[in-house]
Amino acid sequence: AVEGIIASANAVLSDTFYLYLIGRVAADAQRFDDAERIMRQALAIDSKFISARAALGEILVRKCELEEAKQIASRADPDTPEDARLERVLGMIYDRLDDTDKAELHYRAASQLDRADTRSMYALASVYLRAKKTLQAQRQLRSLLEIRQSHEPARELLALALLDEGKGDAARQEYQQLERLTQKPTTKARCRILLDPA
Repeated sequence: AVEGIIASANAVLSDTFYLYLIGRVAADAQRFDDAERIMRQALAIDSKFISARAALGEILVRKCELEEAKQIASRADPDTPEDARLERVLGMIYDRLDDTDKAELHYRAASQLDRADTRSMYALASVYLRAKKTLQAQRQLRSLLEIRQSHEPARELLALALLDEGKGDAARQEYQQLERLTQKPTTKARCRILLDPA
């Protein structure tokens, strides 16, 4: 089925959004070369189509083509963020390059441009933790959890950050909440083990 959807991109001449959707299907199917080709096809029609730029940037990051991804996602004005999705891609690039300062800058910009962007918020919290900015990481994770209470990786990362600071009771509460909210049997089991190690 995916093969037929991807093949249909060859017949599309001017519908950038349809190409974008086909490219997303290809990317979700781990067909990154096809996804890249289709996103480039969409951008050849409309080079300012931000959804396709951001998707192509993410695809290139996944393919470890970081310089090219940086060109696709770069800001027209270096001092002005253009779009949250492009900022997230730039954050991903600098995160991969272990440039925590620039990754933080771009993830923070993405989070400010789109206050509901939980992917950027989680990535920013992870960068904060790696940079030993524990309090900022905890604040970021709590903000994320206010938006999406069921974000399991954020809740678990918050619990781990609290454990690192010696706040065992607070970490225990986060694991109890995670156990209540999760639908995944493996996560429930992991929580039970952590909550009752004996």
